[in-house]
Amino acid sequence: MITAKDPVWISGDVVVGGTLTIHPGTYSVTDPSFAYSWYADGRRIAGADAGTLVLGLAQAGKRITAAVVVSAPGHEDLRVTTGRTVPVEKATIGITTKPAVSGTARVGSTLRVTAGAYDVDGVKVSFQWLRDGREVRGERDSRYVVGQADRGHRLSVRVTATKAGYEERVGVTTSTPVR
Repeated sequence: MITAKDPVWISGDVVVGGTLTIHPGTYSVTDPSFAYSWYADGRRIAGADAGTLVLGLAQAGKRITAAVVVSAPGHEDLRVTTGRTVPVEKATIGITTKPAVSGTARVGSTLRVTAGAYDVDGVKVSFQWLRDGREVRGERDSRYVVGQADRGHRLSVRVTATKAGYEERVGVTTSTPVR
């Protein structure tokens, strides 16, 4: 009979894109072999049968467990399971270059906002122009023509970066006074 000397457990970053590793523990037999399986909220993850698991978008919000089947010649197999992880978090989008407004803030001129740069590929960026911190209705383009209503106010842009599997990243550019 195979008996466990210490528990099986999981380590790693519990975030989409992170890698989890099974630590199979030690047992009462010499040179055991291990077979692995991974589960998300109790459901088997298809094809996940290695000692590591790269967490995908399908696991976001779910708790991960793993099972290890321990085998040794002349002994009946032993199946042991890990405890559950915390729910898998979405990854975060890092900013490498902040979005910025360029142009002259004067009635009749055009201002432009750059999307900025991010530490992950495939980020979608959306814009919302703000006057004194409040949304300018319908102004969601990277360009904005300064109007009479803007005179004496401050313009800025709320920039929202999104990508599946990542937390939405929202920031506001430095405000620009309109002359």
